[in-house]
Amino acid sequence: MKRLKRVMIKEELVQLTGDYKLAITLNQMIYWSERIKDFEQFIQEENQRLHQDHQMQPINGWIYKRAEDLSDETMLDVSKKAMRDYLKKLVEQGWLQERRNPMYDWDRTKQYRVDLLKIQHDLHDIGYSLDGYRIDLSYLQNVTSNLPKGNPELPNETAIPEITTEITTENYNDNDDRARKSPAEFFEENGFGMISGFLADRFDYWHQQFQEADALLIKAMEAAVTQGKRNFRYVEAILSNWQQQNVQTVSDAEALEKQFQYKKGGRQRGGLHQRGKGNAGNGVDETGISETIRRRQKIAEGERANQTDDSSE
Repeated sequence: MKRLKRVMIKEELVQLTGDYKLAITLNQMIYWSERIKDFEQFIQEENQRLHQDHQMQPINGWIYKRAEDLSDETMLDVSKKAMRDYLKKLVEQGWLQERRNPMYDWDRTKQYRVDLLKIQHDLHDIGYSLDGYRIDLSYLQNVTSNLPKGNPELPNETAIPEITTEITTENYNDNDDRARKSPAEFFEENGFGMISGFLADRFDYWHQQFQEADALLIKAMEAAVTQGKRNFRYVEAILSNWQQQNVQTVSDAEALEKQFQYKKGGRQRGGLHQRGKGNAGNGVDETGISETIRRRQKIAEGERANQTDDSSE
């Protein structure tokens, strides 16, 4: 049964942020902060910041989040730029902390950390508290000290980003099990080796080639693992094929796979191609190829033809 999405608008966060979309986004980040693997260490760290040192550099509680994932989860249906603007505003107010992956320079995906002390402090100032979460913040009710605002430099190299791309549901038990890794983590944890300077450059190159680069890198590595080919040369062969076929998203790659399977099935039936069932209306024609890819291929063919004409003049 398909999991249904759930989005909650909380009065205290609307009053805090002054915008229901910002409130929903902040609520979603708090939601994920309760489900990270280092949750206990995160709470201990917040306690330490409260009682000892507000300025200490956070180590735990970092979340790896893409703007498009947040837009989908929250059902706000806004562009990546709009969601990044929401996150930027939350960072500017000090309710979120932000950094890039300190382990890999090529990884441009932002990591975020919820500043529970700052949120509870600012809510207390307007007569609210952060209620209804798994996190017990009752000990912060009377916090009145001025907490730091803004986005400090956070260079800790031991923290690993937690990718959380699942849909928020009322069932809290299965979310961590389905959490995906970043491409770098997937690479190192699935027997491909360590990412050296050369491989980091190659990762950086492929990150610039696709619209959904992270997801496609992981999908290519998953295919390599399935085939028992745990080397990046095999992964790059898959990525190169997708690039030549004008694939930009996971949906494009899946449509291309359907096309391949359809043609393979046709050859096995002696070349008698039958129209596949269930494709009408989903952007996939009888050959299994998506209309999006078909349009990109036509554009690419036109560009190559123009280049040929120019060179012959």
